[in-house]
Amino acid sequence: AESKVKTAVENSLKWKKKMEKSSTKFDEEHVKVQTNTQMKLDKLKVIHKEQLTKIKQKAAEKLQATIEKSKETLEKERVKCKETVEKEKIKRKETVEKERLKQKESKKRKSAVVDDIGYDGDSDK
Repeated sequence: AESKVKTAVENSLKWKKKMEKSSTKFDEEHVKVQTNTQMKLDKLKVIHKEQLTKIKQKAAEKLQATIEKSKETLEKERVKCKETVEKEKIKRKETVEKERLKQKESKKRKSAVVDDIGYDGDSDK
């Protein structure tokens, strides 16, 4: 009976050592997997951050290009309006000048007609 107990104790100790060894091996594997997973996650975070930065940069460049294009368009419109206003001023000036010349010419004709008739403005005399 003693040898059976002794054998059982020895077997129990062997099994315990085997389980501890297996547990240690499992823990080491677990740590290794966790470390690899964390490294992959960190790498993905870096890649994501880089991609996000590129996307932001492209968006900023597009926005800047749009702003520049809008500025150019606005400047062209401003120049067009200025030219139109200048043309209108010139037209108005020419029209006013023509009208003034017409009135002057009309006065000359009236004056010439009055001179021909001999009208002096005092018809009562």
